[in-house]
Amino acid sequence: MRWMCAVVLVGSLLGSVSGHAEVQQRRYGVGGMGYFGIGGQGIEWGSLPEKLRQHGYGEISSWGMLIGGGGGGVIGSLFLGGEGYALVERKAMGAFGQVRMSGGWGSLLVGYTRPIGEQVRLHVLAGLGRASLRVMLRGAGVLPFDSLLQRPQGSVGMVTGGWLLQGAVGGEIRLIAGLFIGVRAGYVLPMGWGALTLESGEGVPGAPVVRLRGWAIRVVLGGAGYAMSHGRDGN
Repeated sequence: MRWMCAVVLVGSLLGSVSGHAEVQQRRYGVGGMGYFGIGGQGIEWGSLPEKLRQHGYGEISSWGMLIGGGGGGVIGSLFLGGEGYALVERKAMGAFGQVRMSGGWGSLLVGYTRPIGEQVRLHVLAGLGRASLRVMLRGAGVLPFDSLLQRPQGSVGMVTGGWLLQGAVGGEIRLIAGLFIGVRAGYVLPMGWGALTLESGEGVPGAPVVRLRGWAIRVVLGGAGYAMSHGRDGN
């Protein structure tokens, strides 16, 4: 998935900065970080919830759970990195059948970072990335094989996706041995998303526009290889 690619990219960034000496870290604020994150993301379903209710499917939430991670490098007050998250599959059941939603996104990050004392660091970040969503509709019960041959549309998957912009603010508190815990909160804005299409790429007349849009909040836990405060000579 895309978020895995982002984490691999971040790993290479961390490797490139890990060879700097501690005196450089203290004098210039050079170093790297990596983290695991979990949180929530707003989803804009358009007319899909109403259509599901009308046709006997269950309710679907406008809030999805995120699991992923990321990281990056710090050079003075500049932060460069990336992150990726998968949406935990959500399932809604109804009398007629069920709907399942999944997806994920990956984003490159750039921003301003500043230490506050010895234990706290704050970030202001902007990101550009790609995302995708998948909606699976399935009728109630399991059809016998002969019925599936007559009605293969008993289960159908639809997808959508596109570019996204995000802005976020966050902070971290240093724990022990370079470990930190922090929080990031921001807003995700989609660009160029269209209506749901079949997984084969065929359009679906009357399909709603579904996209990631809204507030995203994440708690992160990771490790950092830079000094929380810089500008000193290391003596």
